[in-house]
Amino acid sequence: MGVPVAATSVGGPSEILRDGIGGRVVEGREAPVWADAVEELVEWPQSRRAAARHAAEARFSRERHAAAMLAVYADALAGARLGRVRASNGQTPRRRST
Repeated sequence: MGVPVAATSVGGPSEILRDGIGGRVVEGREAPVWADAVEELVEWPQSRRAAARHAAEARFSRERHAAAMLAVYADALAGARLGRVRASNGQTPRRRST
């Protein structure tokens, strides 16, 4: 981490990378456009690189990922309790009697 990235605007990279913060999101496939983006990144000052690293660490921290996963499981459990969860065959799972 700490190295700015040049990534395509198609697909996943553009969902992860914020243009101008952790690097550059590049439109198109033309070499001159990519060369300009890479040249710009090489010239970024160290303070901007550090800010990019901090932003990435905050956005993709283990703690944030764990909290998001716990929220997904909590939603799934709440849905199961309300009978909203469907099995892969489209049927509502039966509740086990206790």
